[in-house]
Amino acid sequence: MKKRLIIYLFILLPVISSCIYPFEPKGLEKSESIITVEGDIICGDTSVFTISRSINLSDNNKSLVTLKADSVYVEDENGEKIAAAVVESRDNNFDEKARYKYVADTKSLNPDLRYRLVVVLPESSVYLSEYVPVLQSPPIDSITYQVTSDRHALRIMVHSVSEVDSLKYFRWDFEEDWEFTARYFAEWRYDERTLSLLEIPFSENRYYCWKKDSSKDILVFNTEKLDKNRVDAFVVKDIDYHDDRISLLYAITVRQKMITKRGYEYWSNIRKNNDQTGGIFSPQPSEMSGNVYSLHNPSEPVIGFISACRPSSLRKFISRDYVTIYKDVSICVEDTLDVKKWQTAYSQGKDVAYIIGKD
Repeated sequence: MKKRLIIYLFILLPVISSCIYPFEPKGLEKSESIITVEGDIICGDTSVFTISRSINLSDNNKSLVTLKADSVYVEDENGEKIAAAVVESRDNNFDEKARYKYVADTKSLNPDLRYRLVVVLPESSVYLSEYVPVLQSPPIDSITYQVTSDRHALRIMVHSVSEVDSLKYFRWDFEEDWEFTARYFAEWRYDERTLSLLEIPFSENRYYCWKKDSSKDILVFNTEKLDKNRVDAFVVKDIDYHDDRISLLYAITVRQKMITKRGYEYWSNIRKNNDQTGGIFSPQPSEMSGNVYSLHNPSEPVIGFISACRPSSLRKFISRDYVTIYKDVSICVEDTLDVKKWQTAYSQGKDVAYIIGKD
């Protein structure tokens, strides 16, 4: 009986293992070549656009590669054009790959006209967005915050009301700035010329630090199924209680844009795809087509949805005096060094927090 059981197992195992194979989605073999256009036409402010190519799922290098266009401009339905200037940047002086963005001065746009974006790439490849109207965003009613019940996060929420029944689709982004401190207040620095310790003037101290960041998530909401065209407590940001954003002083500027139903559907599909990459219920590439197309090859897949809007914004400050959940988990090793080791420590970027037994 034991022999028969062993035989059956050896027969079944190859059959079971043969059912396991790498998943390779069909139709995405050339997904790395898809042109991607990002940005919005902002009435009353500057408009910023980026042009890039999508990254293949199997590509080990996930860094975004932006494209340098021959020209990028905003055009109204009467044919008037506003050229965008190219801005080139690099992470450092040794970075061979530059990143490009395109900035257009659209402060004086006529909100009664429709607009589109035109991108001309090398070899005369032209990409156009469809003409879209300028949608006026109502003011943001308020930004509120609360600590989660487990006291492990600070939740930031936006509230808004649209008085126009046709404007039911909201989109937000934000910029954030925060002040924090180093773990210790360094009072001394090592002077390599005199081989001695010098007191650091307060104006040159690195105890107080500042950072800034911007939203990465897609934040959209609609009021189609609500009795009132009102947004209550939509979460734009959760900050973990270990995050130094809330260690001292934090500020967030939320920008609100009204978008069309088609724009809302596009951004919802993009968000679902980002959240469920590889899932069987994730939107397919055909479902993520926006309003940007190739002039010479309309069947070419293009990713991007260009809206025109006059956004509203609101800024909120949050102090540690009112939010006290922050817990510092940074690891800082204290060490007592002989005078001869100061030079080595200094060359490693270390400051002297305090001196024991200094005359």
